[in-house]
This record gives sequence, structure tokens and C-alpha cells, in this order.
Amino acid sequence: MSDSRLWCENGAPAILRHGAYHEAPITGQLLSTYSWFDCWTSGGLHGGNNTTWYHTFGDWIAPGYDGWGYVPADWVYTTGSFDANPSAHGLRHC
Repeated sequence: MSDSRLWCENGAPAILRHGAYHEAPITGQLLSTYSWFDCWTSGGLHGGNNTTWYHTFGDWIAPGYDGWGYVPADWVYTTGSFDANPSAHGLRHC
């Protein structure tokens, strides 16, 4: 963590969603494999078998959106203990 953001590796291309669930509209994509995340929230269950989603700004922006969105934690290369409580590691809750 630096500058109050989580900087780490992630899967790419990763879809960003308007809300923290898979049915939310797509707002953009992360094309890079190392990104920053400014906060986290709880949302829909995903492939990481938890409900943690991370918020960031996309490398590609979907038409009609501002580029901000949520990525499920299974696309962000954090540990399960980090995903269980990102605030304990210094990342603010959205």
C-alpha cells in the first residue's frame, strides 16, 4: 500500500462493473496487469469464493461511463486473508 491505494498485480483484461456484482453494467476494463485500487466493498459472490470487490479506474472506458468501476477480488492478486478484511491492511471501505 502506498498513497492510500492498493497497488498490485491483477488479471487482464479485467472487466469493471458499475456495481459490485456480475450483473452490473460494464464501465470499462483493466488492460494492464499491475494496477491500483482506491477502496473495496462487499458485493456479489465471485470465483474467489468471497464477496470482496475492489474499486479502480479503467484503462479502457465504456461509452457512456466515466471509467470508474469494481473488479471482483478473484481478478486482483491479493491473499484470502487480505480479501477477508482489506481495511485491516489500510485500504478504505468505499
